[in-house]
Amino acid sequence: MHIAKMFQCQTPSGAKIAVNICITDSIWGKCNDDTQKGVQHILDNEPIQLLAQGGKGNGIKYEGSFWVFHTQTKQRLATTENVDWDSLPLQGLTFDRVYNH
Repeated sequence: MHIAKMFQCQTPSGAKIAVNICITDSIWGKCNDDTQKGVQHILDNEPIQLLAQGGKGNGIKYEGSFWVFHTQTKQRLATTENVDWDSLPLQGLTFDRVYNH
């Protein structure tokens, strides 16, 4: 794993929760430099903002069936597994997919 760590996060309602965030080595290597810098910036600024579907700004955004690092780049680092809000503290998030939007 490139990253496997508990991070303090903040939900849209302002609640603070700890979430285990993992990024696979193979996917990190497929991210361009801008995406890597954007993701690292989010990880370096706890609490990480968890954004709902309509959320704006930098953070980790729920897209309805998966989660993405929402940055100012065209490339997105995403999960393939759907983890609902209530399961975040127990299940965590593994980012194992990259796509362009």
